[in-house]
Parts: sequence; C-alpha cells; structure tokens
Amino acid sequence: MANELSGWAFQQPPYFTHITTFSLLRGQKWEQLQQAAQRLAVEGRMQLLTATAAELPARRAYLERLRCYPQPGQTTLTPGLLEAYHLTATPVATLPRLSSPVQRLETLLHLPLKHPPGWMCGPVYRDAIAFYQDLKLVRVLNICFSCEKMLLDSGQALLADVAVYAGLRQLLLELGHPIGNEEQ
Repeated sequence: MANELSGWAFQQPPYFTHITTFSLLRGQKWEQLQQAAQRLAVEGRMQLLTATAAELPARRAYLERLRCYPQPGQTTLTPGLLEAYHLTATPVATLPRLSSPVQRLETLLHLPLKHPPGWMCGPVYRDAIAFYQDLKLVRVLNICFSCEKMLLDSGQALLADVAVYAGLRQLLLELGHPIGNEEQ
C-alpha cells in the first residue's frame, strides 16, 4: 500500500515516559453497544413502515449506517481531549518506559521486516497502546491480530514482520488483554 510505513523506526513516538494498553471492541461495553445498535435498527425498520415518501431516503440511509457499524474510523483508539479514547476502550495496564514489558515492546517494534503478513481481511483494532509523555498523549498504536495490521493515530498504517505480531500477542496476553478466538 502506498500509505504503509515499514518498521517502527519511521513512526517511533517522541520521547515517552509511560504507556497504557487498552482492550476495545470486546467485552460488556462492546456487547451493550451492539445491542443498542440492534434496537435502533429494529426501531428504524418500524419507522420505515410509517415514513412519508420524503422521509424514506433519510430513514434508509440511517439504517444503512447502523448496518455498517462499526465503520473503519470507529474501530480505533484515538486521541481524546485529555487522553486516548474509544467508547468501548478499557485500560488494561499502565507501565513506565523503563519497565521490562515496555523494553520488550520496543525491541519487538524494531524487528526487521522479513516476512510481511499477507491477510486480505478488513482490520478490527481490538488492542491498542497509548504512549504518554507525563500526562500528554504523544502516540497511539492500534493493533488487529486477526489480519496482523497496525494503525497509528495519524491514520498511517504500519507494516511489521509476522514475528512482531506473535510477540505483541504474547506480551499483551501476559499483561491481561482478553485476546481470544475473535482474533484467529
């Protein structure tokens, strides 16, 4: 892809003091969001039955947006007003830069690209790592283990070796991420 960068060195965050890892698009928050979308879709279909001809295009567009949820821009952890944000995000671990897991993370992200992943699916970023300099968010790395893709908060895709994803999966599992069958 034209907008993919190879290797973490190209997009390494500025100096950071700590990270927070997040799990998103899974668990109770995600289930509640999906149930709410389903209820809205049922209500929307019922409203189609009584809609006027002038209201029909808007009602159909609304149902189509619900059908397509989540859309690509809605599946990532993004910078909020004060910190990283996603409606379904749950912080899992906060670690200082000099901790052993963060050192492992940095080593993994600097592995050379020898064997790029070859999946052709659409990514669903269920795990993310937010990099902070003191209280300021400086970078977000979103990770999809299903198709082995990473996306930065800037929207830039990051191409990494398959060994990076295996190592990241193991590291995040050790930190308590509920990575399960949805990523396989």
